[in-house]
Amino acid sequence: MIPNYRMFVFARSSRGLSQSNLAEEAGISQALLSKIESGIVSASPEVVSKLSRVLKYPVGLFYETLSHQTLPPAFFRRRMSLGKKAVDKITARMNLRRLHLDRMLESAEIPQCRVPRIDLDEIRGGVSRVAQELRAGWNIPPGPVESVIAILEKNGVVVIECDFETNQVDGLSIRSHVDEIPPIVMVSPTIPGDRLRFSICHELGHMILHHHMPIPPADCEAQADAFASEFLMPSREISSSLSKITLRRLAQLKQYWMVSMASLIMKAYDLGKITERQKTYFFTELSRRGWRTNEPVQIPRETPILIHDLVGIHLNNLGYTVDDFAKKLHLEIDEFIDMYAPKGGRRLKVVK
Repeated sequence: MIPNYRMFVFARSSRGLSQSNLAEEAGISQALLSKIESGIVSASPEVVSKLSRVLKYPVGLFYETLSHQTLPPAFFRRRMSLGKKAVDKITARMNLRRLHLDRMLESAEIPQCRVPRIDLDEIRGGVSRVAQELRAGWNIPPGPVESVIAILEKNGVVVIECDFETNQVDGLSIRSHVDEIPPIVMVSPTIPGDRLRFSICHELGHMILHHHMPIPPADCEAQADAFASEFLMPSREISSSLSKITLRRLAQLKQYWMVSMASLIMKAYDLGKITERQKTYFFTELSRRGWRTNEPVQIPRETPILIHDLVGIHLNNLGYTVDDFAKKLHLEIDEFIDMYAPKGGRRLKVVK
């Protein structure tokens, strides 16, 4: 069986190694490694073993054939300051998580994806209307969304925590058009609860509005923000609460709607409840008090459950040992435990 040259690239990039570093540690020439990663020559079993040892991935990973996925254009539009090495690492980790999910779904089912793809040119009312109709279609009751992660998981989106190793990335989303892997939202495990909820809804907006487009519009980030704002804070419901706001009132509204004070300020401005000058004042006050990065009133972080259900069904229902399951995902045991330590959740259906 011939190794998949792309897997060498993903494995190396996920570890943050350069070609020269990896070649030196593996005891091979950089010229050979370059040709292997370019698909010009095939790695021998001996070379695969050497690279496996240094990269700390089981040999089986390098023979996987799952198609690779590039990061969506919207990601690059908002993260232009990230260096190539950081982008390559994020891309690699995203593809490896997709591989893990694909292998888990060989033996279990998750809810069917009910995330629409929408062309804004065909919708009267724009982004706000899209968010309103999705809330109605997903039977979300009036008021705050109780759990953003739970509602996405119920509708076939897999949420995964992933350390991006940079504070410039809160989350990203992938929705493939070349395979049957469900939509994935990857989120930082360190951001506060209010930012987590908004980031996930921002990525949901991208999945609905932009991931099917070869080139998203220049204002795609503003569109995703507008979607998240309306999804979390429906204008008709929150409008009256945003009249004559104060910092104290913003803190109270934050606790109820479970969004940041900054998001509430922007919502008030977008609805015409405050002027440009007032908006500037509120943001100046947030900065002066050190609240731009650490607001008062902490919103509890939501935790993904679906991915841990998939792990649990293998370990508890299908008879996999931790070692068996780590091998299935092409991970060493310590890394498997770090990524997928079982947590309590719902029961899923075994594929028969």
